[in-house]
Amino acid sequence: MRLEETAYHEAGHAVAAYWMGVRLKLASIKRLGSSLGRVKHVPPFRGLKLSLKHNSIMSRVRLENAVIIVLAGHGALRRFNPRIRDRSGRLDDYKQAIYCLSFFSGSSRETEAYLRWLEIRTEEILKQKQVWNAVKALAQTLIEKKTLKGPEAEKIIEDAFADASKPVKEKQG
Repeated sequence: MRLEETAYHEAGHAVAAYWMGVRLKLASIKRLGSSLGRVKHVPPFRGLKLSLKHNSIMSRVRLENAVIIVLAGHGALRRFNPRIRDRSGRLDDYKQAIYCLSFFSGSSRETEAYLRWLEIRTEEILKQKQVWNAVKALAQTLIEKKTLKGPEAEKIIEDAFADASKPVKEKQG
């Protein structure tokens, strides 16, 4: 996978985490072993009891948010380049998403439907102007700097959100 594609993939994860209110620790596109990049953040489901027995609404929402963060990497990459065939990063992310959803699903059919719904939610989040602007800004900065500490990445995302909400001035003349 090219550097630019890795940057969009990791930026997707980071912006989704920020969007879900999850604090970022690191975003990087430096190769580490077989990994081309990574985003580290506070675990969105820290302290949750994950099982069908402990199926609270709050647990479900936090788990859904975690899965959206996982899916947003490939979602951002596909939005950046719809023809991309990122199999390795997508496969790892999907395995993680399915594992998480299995705690709240009674069957593989239900897990697949749940996953598909969260894929759609992720796509819709990434389509939002401020979110996509943040993904682009973060990806470009990752290409330049390779690694960002959490607060640096959050500042780039916040600035992109602010820029997207400014009214567009009409040209006169």
